This record gives sequence, C-alpha cells and structure tokens, in this order.
Amino acid sequence: MNDQELEQQIRNLRLGPLPAELRSRLREEPATEFPRPRWKSARWAMAAAVVAAAALTFLVSPDQPSDEVAVEDPISVIQQEATLIGTRVLETREYEGQRWELVEQQWRDETVAVCSATPVRVRSTVIRPEAVWVPVRFQ
Repeated sequence: MNDQELEQQIRNLRLGPLPAELRSRLREEPATEFPRPRWKSARWAMAAAVVAAAALTFLVSPDQPSDEVAVEDPISVIQQEATLIGTRVLETREYEGQRWELVEQQWRDETVAVCSATPVRVRSTVIRPEAVWVPVRFQ
C-alpha cells in the first residue's frame, strides 16, 4: 500500500454511531460529589491523631526547673546610615517658570550588622553617586 492510498483512506474515515450503553450514560445527570478515596480520609485521621497527641504532650509536660537558666534566642541588629559627602551642579534648566539644577550627589552608605550569639561585627561602607533635580531657591 503506497502513501497516497493510505492518505485517501484516512481522509475517508467517518465517525460511527456511539454504542447504546454510552449514549444512555451520557443522558444521565453527572454525579455532583465524587466518592473520596479511603486513603485520604485515613491520612486526615492520622494527622488529627498526631496533632491531638502533640497538644496533649504540650499541656501535660512539666514546667522547666527553676534552677535552669533559659537560653534566649540570639538577636541580630542591622544599622544603616547614609551620609551626604558632596554635591556638584551638572546642569541648570528652567521649567514652567522655575529654575532647576541637576546635581550629582555623593553618598556614603554605612551598614553595621551585629548578632548577640557571636562576637562578630560586620561593617560595610559603599560610596554611591546619585543624580537628582533640585529647585533653585533664591534668597
């Protein structure tokens, strides 16, 4: 059988009638709620039992002895500070009756991070340029 005959036979294929059993099932109303698999309900029951046991253990557990010192969680502190180092006027323009200057500003960003769990202190300093338009005020 060559390719042309096969293609012709494929083009001539037509759908046949549906079986009577399938047609009768299609006429019925679909089920609104599907039955749950048993393993899902068993999983929920197990999870509920574990949660109940944990809650019971938490409520019944004895208090800590008073001679033990409670260990506090470590505290981390981050301090950030930006300081203007210098400015330089790059350009002046007039817009809607107001004079504006394009100013390049040099900022020093300092960051200090400290954690109470370790004696380490991290300090970072970055100098960043920033160009901003500022209004000119005549005094």
